Amino acid sequence: MGTEDLFTTAHVAELTGRLKKTVSQIAKERGIGRKLGRDWLFTPEEVAEIQKIDRRGGRPRRDGSPIVYRKPTEAVTKGRRPRCNVNREAQGAA
Repeated sequence: MGTEDLFTTAHVAELTGRLKKTVSQIAKERGIGRKLGRDWLFTPEEVAEIQKIDRRGGRPRRDGSPIVYRKPTEAVTKGRRPRCNVNREAQGAA
């Protein structure tokens, strides 16, 4: 396996639509990937495994039944909601 077959944390985050710190956290918790300095390196199989993880998360139920979510996976966004784009100077002049 050459280095062209490996993906960095930033590339995996871009491919999966997650944050870099989330990809690093998944790698650490699940033992996926290899750490090289500050970064993690992933094979294509490991990237596919990360993509299979449900983005919505949640605590597993005690009885083992699947979690029922209200929103589809595609509706989940990452990060904070965008701030209001209000010009402070325009408010003072009004």
